[in-house]
Amino acid sequence: MILTNICVQIFALLITILLLLCNQLDRAIRETASTLMNAMLIVNAILLISEIASWSAVGFPALGLINSIITFGDNSLGYVLAVIYTLYVAYTIADESLNMPSWMLGWIFGLCILGILLNFISIFNHMFFYYDRGSFVMGPLYHGNTILSALILAPLIIFILVHNSIIGLRSSLALIINSMLPMCAILLQMIIPQLDLMCLATTLSLLIIYVTVYVRRGNRLAQKELELSESRVSIMLGQIQPHFLYNTLSVIQDMCHGQAPEAEEATIEFSEFLRGNIDSLKAQKPIPFSLEMAHTRNYLALESRRFGDLLHVVWDVRATDFLIPPLTLQPIVENAVRYGAMAREDGGTVEIRGWQDAKHYTVTIIDDGPGFDIKTKKADGRTHIGISNVAERLRTMCGGSLVINSVPDQGTTAAITIPKGASFHDNSR
Repeated sequence: MILTNICVQIFALLITILLLLCNQLDRAIRETASTLMNAMLIVNAILLISEIASWSAVGFPALGLINSIITFGDNSLGYVLAVIYTLYVAYTIADESLNMPSWMLGWIFGLCILGILLNFISIFNHMFFYYDRGSFVMGPLYHGNTILSALILAPLIIFILVHNSIIGLRSSLALIINSMLPMCAILLQMIIPQLDLMCLATTLSLLIIYVTVYVRRGNRLAQKELELSESRVSIMLGQIQPHFLYNTLSVIQDMCHGQAPEAEEATIEFSEFLRGNIDSLKAQKPIPFSLEMAHTRNYLALESRRFGDLLHVVWDVRATDFLIPPLTLQPIVENAVRYGAMAREDGGTVEIRGWQDAKHYTVTIIDDGPGFDIKTKKADGRTHIGISNVAERLRTMCGGSLVINSVPDQGTTAAITIPKGASFHDNSR
């Protein structure tokens, strides 16, 4: 039976190493799920190696204390694995706007800590296990680990079953199987104590998680590709009308020349803004920030003519020598004007600030409006698509980020951050 256990664990270790290598070689953008997967694989590999060493040392009385320490480590790593798996479940259901209750997280983490402490004590009082003349012996409270494992996994399974309509049938089934496999191995070991299938069951669970992670990623990439294709079609169709408007504005500008100077100037500003929009729609790569800033200035010039003294604009940009995805700054500034400064009856202020440090270029857009929640929907039922689109293009094209902070009755701050030395990507493909 010892040889059988060793062979089973070596097989599980090979699967774990293969999955770990695949995870490391994946050059796709890292997600939280992939990071948690990596952590679980590493912990499982260490656990399997120690299990193989432990079974190999059976029959050597001189290694009794060492084996007790190894067994403690094995059991402790099992609880660590349970904690990481709980975090994975919490992350997975968060995608469906479902949060795991804090009491459940506290309950699971608390039981894991308790299990580690009890197994450490067992080295000295032998309540869970001990080694007699080189052989593993079950202590009087040996099944304490089994009970703790059941108390950890049962709430997860019940929670998934209760909320399966929200989580989705496929995800719920995968999570339940992942949780049930270790429990089945525990029950089987109670019937045949000499057969250790716990590590193999855990490895199979990790294999299912691995496949689930990459299926979810594939679905997301397919969805993004579909959205990108639809966006390209919309842009192509939308370029027809702006070109017509631009040509018409040129005619109006000629008609206003010498007759209505302010109308002529406003027409020129709008023409430049429209030209900037068309050029940005054509751009497939990041552009100099100075061009994006000029486009934003044209937009603000038009809004200043519209709102007069109600709109105050403050510029304090001290770094412009970097690249940024097109139509990144202007949509954020437009939001600051529409939903921020001009949402107040007495008007407001929009500040655009830019600077650099050793590692990043940063641009902040600040308004003193009523504030808003980026996650809520607008009155017409739509989400803030412009903001999410800017954030996605910053992330995929230059590794940048967009962070929105808003305080009711105080205003909103949007911070665009672009790392220095970033690799820029063409999103046209």
